[in-house]
Amino acid sequence: METSSGRRSLQSRAITAVIFGFFGMMWFNWGQEAPPEWLRIWLDTGAVIATLVGITGAVICFRSRTADTPSLTPAARRRYWIVVAIEFTTGGALAVVLSMTGHPTFVPVAVAGVVGTHFYALATPLNSPGARPLSVVTCLIALAALIVGLSTTVAPSTIVGPGFGIVLTGYAVLELAPAARHRTDRLAPAS
Repeated sequence: METSSGRRSLQSRAITAVIFGFFGMMWFNWGQEAPPEWLRIWLDTGAVIATLVGITGAVICFRSRTADTPSLTPAARRRYWIVVAIEFTTGGALAVVLSMTGHPTFVPVAVAGVVGTHFYALATPLNSPGARPLSVVTCLIALAALIVGLSTTVAPSTIVGPGFGIVLTGYAVLELAPAARHRTDRLAPAS
């Protein structure tokens, strides 16, 4: 989301961190479906870190309210909601079909593929060029989970859960990096 100056605002980045921190936590928890025992502590740790990143984003968001609040143009808002509606409809339909045909373990792969694709479509309306490489990485995680799920006894959620959790939480941290620089600049002594 752009400010009136055309750049992504600190508040916009903080909102992104809240959203990605939340969904990072959700994906780490989805990875709990059938992981090997050694992975459980890492999934729990990842979920806690993702939650803390999201909370940090919320604090920064509330502390950086300004007149330069991010907003979408009407056309961008319309595109955003169209993409989200398609994402939810497609993900839900795939989940139902996979479950009804006896393949519920592949629901996380289908959802991950849809979510990964939607990042690419949202890059333009949200003025977030980083969403395109994020889309590629997340789609590759979904593909890896599909291959592993089809060729081994490892549950696909064991791949997409931590994979998406790490990538989304990492993206949220990257979005918060300018906030850390901004705070450091404000606290630096004047010369």
